[in-house]
Amino acid sequence: MDLPIEFTNKIQTLLGEESNRFFSHLQDESPIGIRTNPIKINRHDFLSVVAAKESSIPWCRDGFFLHEEKSAVTKHPYYHAGLCYVQEPSAMIPAEALQVEPGQWVLDLCAAPGGKTTQIAGKLANSGLLIANDVSPKRLAPLIQKVQAFGITNTFVTHESPERLGNIFAGQFDRVLVDAPCSGEGMFSRNPRSIQQWSPDYVNECATLQREILVDAIKMLAPGGVLVYSTCTFSPEENEGAIQWILDHYPQMAVDPLTEFPELSPSDPAWVEGDESLSGARRAWPHRIKGYGHFIARLKDQRPVQKRPMQFETEIEPPALFQSWQEENLKTRLTGAFHQKKDKLYLYPKELPDAAKSSLRSPLPGLYLGDLKKNRFQPSQALAMSLSKDHVKRTVDFAVTAPESLKYLRGDTILQGSANKGWTLITVDDHPVGWAKQTGDHLKNQIPAGWKYD
Repeated sequence: MDLPIEFTNKIQTLLGEESNRFFSHLQDESPIGIRTNPIKINRHDFLSVVAAKESSIPWCRDGFFLHEEKSAVTKHPYYHAGLCYVQEPSAMIPAEALQVEPGQWVLDLCAAPGGKTTQIAGKLANSGLLIANDVSPKRLAPLIQKVQAFGITNTFVTHESPERLGNIFAGQFDRVLVDAPCSGEGMFSRNPRSIQQWSPDYVNECATLQREILVDAIKMLAPGGVLVYSTCTFSPEENEGAIQWILDHYPQMAVDPLTEFPELSPSDPAWVEGDESLSGARRAWPHRIKGYGHFIARLKDQRPVQKRPMQFETEIEPPALFQSWQEENLKTRLTGAFHQKKDKLYLYPKELPDAAKSSLRSPLPGLYLGDLKKNRFQPSQALAMSLSKDHVKRTVDFAVTAPESLKYLRGDTILQGSANKGWTLITVDDHPVGWAKQTGDHLKNQIPAGWKYD
């Protein structure tokens, strides 16, 4: 690996005699990390079916290292049922550091491609409110699909500037995660283009951008709230320097030491001539842990906690086509604030403020229910993934080992007769994977092209 001389010199200054081990490990491939989806399955039940060889990731309760080929998971029906996420192991640390609890309001400010969003959502268990934002709409497609596959119903996906979000959500979030755009030094082995892009000037550009983002992130933090700042780079200018900048400009913010991660290394305040409290931040060095490089810092707002005023939902009746469809096909009645966007129908998260509903650009404003056709309602894959067999009137379950499981996921029609015609939820080991229409002796497959088994 041909590294820039300025980067090599910087690492030698930071690590001294350890730098040779660092450079050696920087070229290693990271182990495969898998994180289960607690909304749908517990870790033990997942592993009993999927992984023959695994070991726990010490910093993530739902995570484990996989000692098999990646395809052992990504080709498994459980993966397509939204029961897990493949993620670089050290990337699981920031969402753990956020200490999310059910019912909280959480902002994932730089959310794409979705790993940390789904991790946060698992901790919220479809309660409270999760805003998942990214400034680039082109980066949101994988985030949206993962939110839908995981059966997440309390999430509002936006593509807005932090400044616009700050104007609506000032002082509102219990937790804010800023996994900031950075110079990407921790990704050098995985993304050689990042080496070509790197320069000392680029590091300084990233540091400036990070501070601009943090201004609005702190503005949106509720009194007594928690902010986690993370990067996948090693430069102190972007890491300890960013935290020292917060301490210098926001006296209400204080470093909350990440003592629950003994595997990680303390930061060194001397690298930026900073406050001693900077040692409470942590670094994931690739030669010390099984993972790529990361920096993580947790800061707490020291102002007295204030109870957020209750956000009462304004219930909006659904269109008649959907109302008729759910009466015919569901055992339970979906209620709340329905929103029609052209021919698509959504159900807003229950705690979403009215100001956000009306003014924010959102490619996924809650649970996507389906499409309103000329004289019928077509349910979405996202709706199927958010339900269970107890919610629907018709369901067909296939064992994960049955050939019908893969046939369905490939998009094939399945020969299976029933007098109970209509929309049918297909499940694998009782986990939803999509819709089919029972038409007598056939289950006509309704899985969308982008969701089919590859």
